[in-house]
Amino acid sequence: YDRKKSKCALQICLDAFVALDGFAVLAKVTGRRQENVDLNTLAIGLHPNSIESIQRHALISQEQRYMSLHAVINRSEVEECNLSGERELLLRYLTLMGRVYSEMKMYDSAIDCFDAALRIRSNDVDALHALALVLQETSPSRAPLAVALLRKAAKSCESARRFVSTLGGGHECQKVNSEPTQNQDPSAVCRLPSNTEISRVSTSLAALLTDIGVRLKLAELSSDAIVMYNEALNADPSYAQAYYNLGVVYAESGSF
Repeated sequence: YDRKKSKCALQICLDAFVALDGFAVLAKVTGRRQENVDLNTLAIGLHPNSIESIQRHALISQEQRYMSLHAVINRSEVEECNLSGERELLLRYLTLMGRVYSEMKMYDSAIDCFDAALRIRSNDVDALHALALVLQETSPSRAPLAVALLRKAAKSCESARRFVSTLGGGHECQKVNSEPTQNQDPSAVCRLPSNTEISRVSTSLAALLTDIGVRLKLAELSSDAIVMYNEALNADPSYAQAYYNLGVVYAESGSF
């Protein structure tokens, strides 16, 4: 998923969850019948890569889809889903749907999807990152919560990397970010975040902390701004904007 190529990415997302027949998966996991819901309708009549067409078509059955979505992501049903393979599929599907809703600026539904995904696995890097970006975009006042989520995602990345390093450099984890139980194959219970995921989390955290630093600087709280810029560089030592802003603060204060 790449926001710089959002039209193409959104079409790929739609193709993916149409292929998954997502509501059928949710129905199987929760034991509920999802009547009158057909994700294939999302693909009918859509011009390739046209966000406008997707938005118009999605609104046709918006109320119906909302009812079905909320019926299957309430707390009790998600927590009752205890089959590891299906939980993983449900987690990935909910995160995928959340990203699509977010791209269409249907933020409340996006947040609901990410929240449900995090009830399946609270330290999932992809869901934490996606939720933080939505919170950041919808309201500046939610920036502290977004920072907390990104820090949790970064911690999850680091924990997963440490765990894998104890297994040997050639081992690849693919499923769940968690510690293995006794006599359990570690490869069946961990999902190592990809280098791309780790990089995105680090850069997003650095960008958000830098933005908070800018706001503090505008409020003439330069010392607090310096703290934020340094935290940004701790998150991503290559984040150039934080270096620049930090240099400006020091120059203005005569510290050079």
